[in-house]
Amino acid sequence: MRVKDARQTFLGIWIKQLIQGDPIKVYGDGLQIRDLNYVDDVVEAFMRALADRSTIGKSLDLCGPDVMTLEQIVRLTARAANLPCHILPLPDFVAALQGAVMGMLPGKPFSSDNYRSLALDSVPERDGLGALGIAKTPVGAIVPTLLAGDDKQKHLDLLRQRRA
Repeated sequence: MRVKDARQTFLGIWIKQLIQGDPIKVYGDGLQIRDLNYVDDVVEAFMRALADRSTIGKSLDLCGPDVMTLEQIVRLTARAANLPCHILPLPDFVAALQGAVMGMLPGKPFSSDNYRSLALDSVPERDGLGALGIAKTPVGAIVPTLLAGDDKQKHLDLLRQRRA
């Protein structure tokens, strides 16, 4: 997982903030729900869908096994990293203002569209991984591994540094 540069996931950003001792900024009340997919499950889904002619023309919603609030995701990550957790809930008007202002910056680091999507729950209605016969990997099993890092990721990070 990349936690060092601009191509960060929200989980990567939160991990970096936890390590630095910064409060985790959560828009709204933090009760918006998400389900997280493990990338290996998604890759497996693509491979199986490509090999299965019955999936042609169909949509497959890929959802993880755990439905969690944003606050629960932050706390799970902090526990797995054995770090203190300080959540800073940002009221909707602050997040909306941030989206409007940052949406005018080059590269739009955060926009009004981002704000609106963060305010909504994000959980598919259909289980595409299950339909493809894929056993879903729980988030709790992955977060400690992500925090520990691996040699392959360290190698890729070194290659990226050399290219920069």
